[in-house]
Amino acid sequence: MTTAQVTAKVLLFGPFADAVGASSVEVRLPDDPGVTAARVMALLAEQQSALRPLLAHAMLAVNCERVAAETVVRPGDELAIIGLVSGG
Repeated sequence: MTTAQVTAKVLLFGPFADAVGASSVEVRLPDDPGVTAARVMALLAEQQSALRPLLAHAMLAVNCERVAAETVVRPGDELAIIGLVSGG
């Protein structure tokens, strides 16, 4: 039995966009209502090797807000990779 998959568009900015030469990528997700932000990041690392070294210093934003790793991603959510920012 084959597990169905869906794709999600992930927006990229700055060094993330530079790494892949595009402002977005498609990530294949399992057809599972419980896909978390952490799983999306892991799948991106698997499917987009150019992003792999950068993702350790990034977070997923869902619908324009940074989210925790355990946040469930839903169909139709706007996804974006954003770099970690610090200041002082």
